[in-house]
Amino acid sequence: MSAYGYEIVQTLIVDIEPDEHVKRAMNEINAAARLRVAANEKAEAEKILQIKRAEGEAESKYLSGLGIARQRQAIVDGLRDSV
Repeated sequence: MSAYGYEIVQTLIVDIEPDEHVKRAMNEINAAARLRVAANEKAEAEKILQIKRAEGEAESKYLSGLGIARQRQAIVDGLRDSV
């Protein structure tokens, strides 16, 4: 504006309207970030499920082995009593 004899000292910007390509790019960046966070959360949940499943299986095998040991002990006690 100095060519016309005016000097702009300060201006108030109320609303910024970026180009449609810029808006689309920003939306894609935000969507990609949200998808990345969602993928991490899903992987963490799957990890927890696998850990809990393995813990349950280990407990089941432990209790099964304990039952077999008691069964064998009962057989040995029965044979001892009969002899």
